[in-house]
Amino acid sequence: ASGTPLASGAPIPEPTHNLNLAIVLLNHMERFVMAHEIAHLVRGHLDEAPSPQQEFEADASSLVLITLLSERRHGSWAMGYWAAELALVAMNFLYRAVGLVEFGPVPQSWISKTHPDPMARREAMRGIWLEARMPPAGVLAARGVCAITEAQFQSLWEFASAALTLEHQRGARAGLEGLIALDGN
Repeated sequence: ASGTPLASGAPIPEPTHNLNLAIVLLNHMERFVMAHEIAHLVRGHLDEAPSPQQEFEADASSLVLITLLSERRHGSWAMGYWAAELALVAMNFLYRAVGLVEFGPVPQSWISKTHPDPMARREAMRGIWLEARMPPAGVLAARGVCAITEAQFQSLWEFASAALTLEHQRGARAGLEGLIALDGN
């Protein structure tokens, strides 16, 4: 709520103990998003009215590509899956944070008619775990790391939501003007 790390002068420290893992995950998260958008093109979605089903299809296509890429490049199907799930969880975190800053600590509802909320997309994506053609060890590893990061994101949200609620009470809003005002500019 107080601006970007670059604007505030306090950059986010690099995780030196696991920098390689962070780089690989971030690269695969970006690839998942890009492959999702390309899947819309390949599947001909641009010629149709947007729908939630198209989003699920694009996620599934992107997930297959990212897990195969990860398995070939890093020997880990699970790392590709983990990155795809992290991308959706990060989107959810962002939407929740923006909603909390904008509207305060009130119940909120997802309103998009064409894009399912990121957690619904994540749950649909988890259906791949049940497919017989998926590597059992990879699925087991993906379930494990996803459970760990889900718990970490929940703890982070508990911490962050208190700060975001306080910023809302101080007059911050999710628009750029509110962020600039908080920085004192």
